[in-house]
Amino acid sequence: MRYIKKDKNGKVKAVSAIKFTEDYELATEDYDVGFDGKIYSETEMQSEPYIQRKSEFEKLEALASIRSQREAECFQVINRGALWYDKLTDEQKEELSSWYEEWLNAPETGIIPSKPTWIDSVTKRRHS
Repeated sequence: MRYIKKDKNGKVKAVSAIKFTEDYELATEDYDVGFDGKIYSETEMQSEPYIQRKSEFEKLEALASIRSQREAECFQVINRGALWYDKLTDEQKEELSSWYEEWLNAPETGIIPSKPTWIDSVTKRRHS
């Protein structure tokens, strides 16, 4: 058994297995917390509008995650001074440019590019 408590507009604002007060009424269906932290009935969570909002939210979350990862992994390497770049070989510069371009496109493609294998060794060596 589940009990729900509604606000003055009839919107469910609490769900419980216990009837805490007289404000709680017996639920006619299951309720759960949705992707946005709000309480929804099982029927609402299966509806097309809810599924579309959830899908859009998940897409935005994925984009934010990719951008955050790009900031941490790529921009700290790319945003170095000319003296650092001048010590790279032409091949490394070309590979770095391609990697950077792939990162710039990552939010659209959803593909996280592999870091060139030499980057960690070059960045560590130059910071020592």
